Amino acid sequence: MTRLACISLMLFLMSELAADPILLNRQAQRSISMTVYNGNFAVIREVREIDLPLGLNTVEYREISQFIEPASVIVRSMNNGNKLIVREQSYQQNLLNRDLLLKSYLGRQITLKLNSESGTEIQTRVGELLAVSPEIVRFPEGIEISPAGSLLLPELPDHLDIAPTLTWLVDNKVRGRQSLETSYLTRNISWQADYVLVLDGQDGNRFDLDSWVTIQNSSGTAFNDVAIQVIAGDVNRKVVTAKPEMRALSMNMQAAGAQDVQAQAVFEYHQYNLPGKTSLQSSEMKQVRFRHAEEVVFAKTYRLTSQGYNYQMQETQKSNVDVFIAFNNSRQNNLGQPLPAGTVRVYVADSDGVSQLVGEDRVKHTAADELVELKLGSVFDVTAERRQSHYRRLRERLAQAGYVIELSNSKDEAVEVTVREKLQGDWQILEESEPGERVDSTTYEFSVTIPAKASKTVSYAIQWQF
Repeated sequence: MTRLACISLMLFLMSELAADPILLNRQAQRSISMTVYNGNFAVIREVREIDLPLGLNTVEYREISQFIEPASVIVRSMNNGNKLIVREQSYQQNLLNRDLLLKSYLGRQITLKLNSESGTEIQTRVGELLAVSPEIVRFPEGIEISPAGSLLLPELPDHLDIAPTLTWLVDNKVRGRQSLETSYLTRNISWQADYVLVLDGQDGNRFDLDSWVTIQNSSGTAFNDVAIQVIAGDVNRKVVTAKPEMRALSMNMQAAGAQDVQAQAVFEYHQYNLPGKTSLQSSEMKQVRFRHAEEVVFAKTYRLTSQGYNYQMQETQKSNVDVFIAFNNSRQNNLGQPLPAGTVRVYVADSDGVSQLVGEDRVKHTAADELVELKLGSVFDVTAERRQSHYRRLRERLAQAGYVIELSNSKDEAVEVTVREKLQGDWQILEESEPGERVDSTTYEFSVTIPAKASKTVSYAIQWQF
C-alpha cells in the first residue's frame, strides 16, 4: 500500500469513528412527554438536539430512568429519517454506590483520614483493603476491622457510572444539527384515580364529586416540564418486575381550578391527557385535578349477604347489615365520562358542619352509563340473626335444610333490606315465608321492609345436589 493510500485510509477511519463519546444530556432536551399505565410502568418520549460528525460516533445518552427497559428503546432522527442508524446499544447498570466503589479497590492501597480530638490536626493511615461491608484493612502493624476514619480514594473507576446511561454506536450519514426522538419503557412510575364524594346531608340523595389523578414517580429520575397522559386499562405484559424500595414521598397538589380531563379511546383502553405541563421530581407523588361534578343523584341501600352452607350449622350467626350507595355514570346524572379505577372516599357533614369520613371503597374501570356501587360500611342499628331451623341428609350428596333470618331495625324510620343468600351446588327453593328472586346460579334474594323500631323474620327451605 502506498503512503498516500495509508494516509487516505487513516483519514477515512478518523472520519468514521469519533475519538471521544458525544454526551447527550438533558441540556439538549427540547421536549418530553410520558404515558403512564396502570401496571406500574410508563413510556417516556424525549426529543434532544445533537450535532454529529459524519460516520460512526459513540453517543452517551444520559439522565434517564434508573428502571429503564433497554430492549424497549426506539431512536430515530426527526430530520433525516434512515440517514442515522444505531448500530449498537449498551446499558451499564453499575451505578455508583459505596459498596461497588470499595470493591473496585480490593487488594489496593487506600488512605484513611482521621481528625484529632481537637480538630486541628489530621492524621492519615495507608493500608491494603481486604474486604468490604465491613471494611477490613491490612496496616503495617496488623489487620483491622472497620477502622476509624474517612476513606480517601484517588479516582473514580471507569466502569462505574454516576447516572444511568445508554451508550450508542451511531452511523450518521448527514451533516448538521438534528433532533433525535427517543422513547423507552420504564418501571416504577404509576398512577391511580382518587375520588372524593361529599354527600348533601345525612338524609340527602345527592353528592358533589372531585377526582384526582395521582402519579407516583419512583423511577429515581426527575422529569421537568413534562406532558403527561395516563392510560386506563390493564395492558398485558410478560415482564417480571421487582417491587421498588419504598421511600418517603412528597405531595404536590395542582390547583383546583384546572379544567376537567377528557377521555379518548386508544385501542381498547381510555387515554386521559392531563392539562398543561408539570414537573415530576424523583420520589414525588403529584395529584392533578381530573373531574368535578355537582348534584349527582344516588340511592342508598341496605344489604345482608349470607352464606347458605350445604352442611349442618350449629350456631346462630349475628351480623350487622351493610350500607351501599349506587349512582349512574350518565350524562343525565351530571357525569357520563369513563371513570378509571381508583379509591373513593365518601364524606358527610355532621351536626356541627364538619365533614366526616363515612366510607371508603374502590371503583373498577367504569364505562359511561354504567352503574357504580360503593360499600360504605356496616350499620350498627340494623342487625340480623341467622340460624338453621333443620337439616336432613337424604342420601350421599343430597340434602335439605331450612334457615330463619331475623332482622331488627332500631331506627326511627322503616328501612328496606336486601337479603342476599349465596348458595352452592345444584339447588332449589322448597318453601319460603315471602317471595324471593333467583338472581343467578349462586344467589337468591329477598327484599324485606322492616318497620321502625321493629323486627321481621324471613325463612326458607332449600334442597341441594352437591
